[in-house]
Amino acid sequence: MTSSLYIHIPFCDYKCEYCSFHVLETHDMTDVQGIKRQYLDALKREIDEIVPAMKSLYTIYIGGGTPTSLWSEWLIELIDHLGQYHDLEEVAELTIECNPDPHDDMITLIQTVSKHYKKLPRIRRNIGIQSFDDVILRDAHRQYTFNSLVGFLRELQRIKEPNMSYNLDFIAFGKLRELKNGDIQLWDEPKLQFFESVAGSGTFDGFSLYTLELFPGSTRYEQKKHLTTHEDSGYAMKQYGDDDAVYTEFSLLKDILLGHSYQRYELSNFATMGKQSIHNHVYRSMELYVWVGTSASWLIYEDGERKRVTNTKSLKEYLDGKWRDQTKTVVLTDEDRLIEGFFLALRTSAGVSDLTRYTSILVEDYTEKITDLVDQWLAKLDGDKLKLTDAGMDVYNSVVTLILEHL
Repeated sequence: MTSSLYIHIPFCDYKCEYCSFHVLETHDMTDVQGIKRQYLDALKREIDEIVPAMKSLYTIYIGGGTPTSLWSEWLIELIDHLGQYHDLEEVAELTIECNPDPHDDMITLIQTVSKHYKKLPRIRRNIGIQSFDDVILRDAHRQYTFNSLVGFLRELQRIKEPNMSYNLDFIAFGKLRELKNGDIQLWDEPKLQFFESVAGSGTFDGFSLYTLELFPGSTRYEQKKHLTTHEDSGYAMKQYGDDDAVYTEFSLLKDILLGHSYQRYELSNFATMGKQSIHNHVYRSMELYVWVGTSASWLIYEDGERKRVTNTKSLKEYLDGKWRDQTKTVVLTDEDRLIEGFFLALRTSAGVSDLTRYTSILVEDYTEKITDLVDQWLAKLDGDKLKLTDAGMDVYNSVVTLILEHL
């Protein structure tokens, strides 16, 4: 069986539809920690059924909410549970998603987990900053401000160990502000300077830089972007600027990262040399993986077929040990695999390595269209290998729609 594991922890400190208040809405809200304990035990039972059949543990990704909403002792308990079946020191990368609050508790948790697993090759922290704008952070019901983020990021710099890797998540909201002289500005100059100092510090190994129109769940965004309150939208999806402002902000931050030797290895991901996410590569290259927890989606080889398997969204069913949603098991056809493989590979700096393999799913005149893309410096074609330039990645959706028959 596949050797990469994704563990879904659907809890966070914010009222969003993906996380704790969503999955707990039918439960006693006075015992949130008790529900989390039950979920942790159910995760361990699913792991007992799934993980022993895995040939190894290559990567572990704990996310899908905020895993650090669990106590550090519980996180260690969960990871140690995996260690019953595989040698954790052979795991190439352990990634744990977290948010920068509460400040002191989060620093302590990061240190505690890192100290416990100091022999792992890489412990990667994917940290959901979102923005340096206090208005955006307030609208998103985040429990921190720019000033507290300054202290948090400096503290991360102080406690960093050789096997620790930091990745910071930002979203380009396109929020404009008018200065006293009438000029329009995207970021306050001191905050932009601090972003540049963070990028140039040598402490932070990667950045994920998203735009609202490309943010996961774009259909949901289109339905809700006109809503202006957190309670209405269910997430920080308030529309602050138009698409041009969003793209301008993305380009501004991207250029700072590229100027500090970060390499764009995926559509929204940048990293210093050798610090690209190993787990992301597993997903983008359509290698097989297992994803445990509620709403988890696997890509596995079973009964001689490659399948997409989805777990139940119901917390009650999951706690009762009814993990799989049998109605959503899909056998991937050859065409499905080609479409998904092309779609994912073109998002990466490696690109599509065997273009002729995908001829059946491309538009009839794809060679002419690709030639046009090359002439516009949006793509590079080297024999049978197609990859997008930086400018091409910026207009990825348009490129894919242009040459993929099924879009």
